[in-house]
Amino acid sequence: MGVFGEVARRRAAEVPKAAFEARAKPLRLALVEAQRALAKADFPAIVLFAGVDGAGKGETADLLNEWLDPRGIETHAYDRFAEEERRRPAFWRYWRDLPPRGGLGLYLSAWYSAPLVDRAHGRIGREGLDERLARIAAFERMLADDGALILKFWMHLDRGAQRKRLESLQKHPRDHWRIGEWDWRNWHRYDRFVEAAERIVAHTGTAAAPWHVVDGRHPRRRALDVLETLRQALEARLARRHAAERRFRIYGMVAIGLAVFFLAVLFASICSRGYSAFVQTFVRLEVVLDPEVLGLDERRGADAVRGVNAVRGADYAGAVKQALHALFPEVTKRRDRRKLTRMISSGAGYQVREAVVADPALIGSTLTLRVP
Repeated sequence: MGVFGEVARRRAAEVPKAAFEARAKPLRLALVEAQRALAKADFPAIVLFAGVDGAGKGETADLLNEWLDPRGIETHAYDRFAEEERRRPAFWRYWRDLPPRGGLGLYLSAWYSAPLVDRAHGRIGREGLDERLARIAAFERMLADDGALILKFWMHLDRGAQRKRLESLQKHPRDHWRIGEWDWRNWHRYDRFVEAAERIVAHTGTAAAPWHVVDGRHPRRRALDVLETLRQALEARLARRHAAERRFRIYGMVAIGLAVFFLAVLFASICSRGYSAFVQTFVRLEVVLDPEVLGLDERRGADAVRGVNAVRGADYAGAVKQALHALFPEVTKRRDRRKLTRMISSGAGYQVREAVVADPALIGSTLTLRVP
């Protein structure tokens, strides 16, 4: 009978109390550490318990609340839809209860309860069940795509074991209230429940939201199976997250290293090719301060020649050009001479003028000038 038949055939014995306690302590510590790491993570963990009545769904959720920090756990169980919920989309009640990133949410049956019960009691057919399961699968896929870690446990008992469990609870002085007529009505439909459950597990068990079928006959073995599976899943997911963070950190360091390298290459290229922009070259010119070249009228007399206005308005740029051409006599073409003139600073004429204005006696002599 599918996966449930395999569970029934295993006939695994209960774990002795001493062996359970020996395994429980390190397992609890590991789960607490995983919960602390989860609190800093960017994804939530969703753990759903479904299965036959009396198979240990509530007991396992209670144990998790006992072992872990309850501040980081949300536990949700659902009754029939309230009037407000009936007026909303089918998954509205569950959307509101989803844990935040870094949180752990425990769900008892939740979105699997109604399809299972309705199918077992004949209120929907196989096609109706398949339609609801397709919506559930899409719902869980959205959660997984958003980063949620989803674990689903089907707590199973065979027909005989479930009857014994219900009878035991009914006779227990503290738990007898948990068993009523509805539970026995469901037990009489055990085969229908299992048939629907087989279809549920087959249609909604995916890599992102897998089912883990747990033998619910032995409480200590059941607890170890569930909590060990949860520990492994949390640690594996957290390890992948840490590995991704390390990769991003390495990528960042490599990117920074490459940026520094290329910046150094660029700086070296600028220094090797553009250093001349920071170097100033001077040309030594012998500027002949000939009054004729300067445009000074010798016939006006020495006083006129040395007059301030006449001196300031003289053609010093022409004298500089003449000195430059004399320094490079091989440059004869007009075009080349224009290029030659552009090589020196345009302020060379002003330098000559300032020197002559300061000492008009320089007119008629040769002035040595360093021109950039």
